[in-house]
Amino acid sequence: PPPPSPCRFAQVGGAFTYALGLRDTEDYLDRIRSTRDKCDYSGAIEPVRSGGAYDLPVGPLHCFMDGVAYDYWEQYLTVEDFLRMTILYASLAAVAVALAFLVTELLSLGWGFAAALQGAAAGAVFIASTISASVVTVVGLLGWAGVPLSGLTAMSSLMAVGYATEFAVHITHHFIANGASTARERVDAAMSSLFVPTLLAFLSSLIGILLLCASRFGFVLSYVFPPLIICVCITYLYGVYTLPVMLQALHAIVPRPPSSATTETAQVPLPTPGQSPKNSPVPETAAASDSDPAPSAASDGESEAGGAALTDQTTNRI
Repeated sequence: PPPPSPCRFAQVGGAFTYALGLRDTEDYLDRIRSTRDKCDYSGAIEPVRSGGAYDLPVGPLHCFMDGVAYDYWEQYLTVEDFLRMTILYASLAAVAVALAFLVTELLSLGWGFAAALQGAAAGAVFIASTISASVVTVVGLLGWAGVPLSGLTAMSSLMAVGYATEFAVHITHHFIANGASTARERVDAAMSSLFVPTLLAFLSSLIGILLLCASRFGFVLSYVFPPLIICVCITYLYGVYTLPVMLQALHAIVPRPPSSATTETAQVPLPTPGQSPKNSPVPETAAASDSDPAPSAASDGESEAGGAALTDQTTNRI
């Protein structure tokens, strides 16, 4: 028969350790580090018996400590490294997706590939700046508010990447694709279209988070509610108020739409009640293109009939 496989796991029953003086998080972390040095990272052990050492040396004994202290406090040993790496990867992924979206959208509007790539790269810079400012501010405010860094605060920091990307991509896209003559007009056009939708999105998220205040569980009020409310408010302020200022101040790096590209145009307002259709702000070029020119030798009656028909067409079109 084949030889028995070597023992890979063994548990000694009845072995307990007691820890004293554990009052805060640092005490627990010091206890975890000290026990790991003696168990997880222990060197080779030479077992001995009454007659002397064994003939064959024994390698390191890989044991580990278990218990409530390790289950709940071990996350604090690696949460900072985990937070840095996940935020970095999430930010890079968000910028890459936004870059691909902007390039595709600008190409569909008639931009050349070089111009579309330049515009998307400039937009990616603004989006990355918004994400970085939002995440740093959220993490800093959580520390200032006394919320300990844990898995829940790391989750809110990752959510800040998503919220900041949501606001920044739409505003940056509308700014780049707008064909206004000045940077201020481009910002005005972008925010006139997006201010109300972004405000409603912010309010819907805010109302949902405020419902957590009705909870009677102290853990929710201390560790769940503050990270979420800070995340939503900070990302909205950076995306809707700070980003437009950055776009207007640094508009020189954003290329203007080519003359052949499709740009956003202002909508023709409808006439107010009591206003004559002839005085309504309808472009004359559109009216002339949709109607047939009257003959130059037409009589006065025919001219009046043609003018009435043109007025009826304009009214129906409006």
